[in-house]
Amino acid sequence: MKIAIKKAGYTQVSLAETLGVDVNTVWRWTKGTSPTDDRKREIAAILGVSVAYLMGETDDPGPQLVKGSEGTRTKKIEEKSNVRMGGKFLEIPLLTMATAASCGAGNGLYGVIPESTENIFVEASTFKCLDETRKPFAIPIEGDSMTGAGLEEGANAVINPAEEVMNGDAALISCDGDWLIKWVVYNPDGSVDLRPANPNYSPRHIESAYASDPSWFSIIGKVVAVVRKSVPKRAF
Repeated sequence: MKIAIKKAGYTQVSLAETLGVDVNTVWRWTKGTSPTDDRKREIAAILGVSVAYLMGETDDPGPQLVKGSEGTRTKKIEEKSNVRMGGKFLEIPLLTMATAASCGAGNGLYGVIPESTENIFVEASTFKCLDETRKPFAIPIEGDSMTGAGLEEGANAVINPAEEVMNGDAALISCDGDWLIKWVVYNPDGSVDLRPANPNYSPRHIESAYASDPSWFSIIGKVVAVVRKSVPKRAF
């Protein structure tokens, strides 16, 4: 593990900060104490290596252990997706403007299948967790309802479907066929309020009956970062 940490450009201190653990915990891992399986996968994703390489079971850092319905298998991430991990940056797909997320009234994207024409690079530390079945992506922002939250029109919102959206978080939402970025507020009665940052816009209240209907309302993923221009490509 110590070699994998160093090759990825991390120190034990910076890795501990990224994982939200004490540096002594990371130090114990480097000395032979084994993390939990979930933590192993999280560390491997951050460092851009396989779990087997992380634990010193192979000299090949490339293959990633992937769990699926048919069991655990080994496959390179590049063969499954255009999400690529490496060093301090994660390469994620940027969706086309045709699937831009509205920060206004909505964009009427019912039935549209998102497509990607390019990738952008985002710091790996941006993501608290990664899931092979719910990969992160970026999407252009339209409208000005979230300007007060730094989500200006023309920027790209980085979405991570694997991270839980807590009360008050900004999230990408599918609502009656529209893709929206709003602050999400959960109410005790099961209803949800979608709140804008711009006071010129009114909140949108979603009754509990609709909020519980995934065909009408769903939270696609948490907004974890805003990218105003692509990060230059780097050699990993």
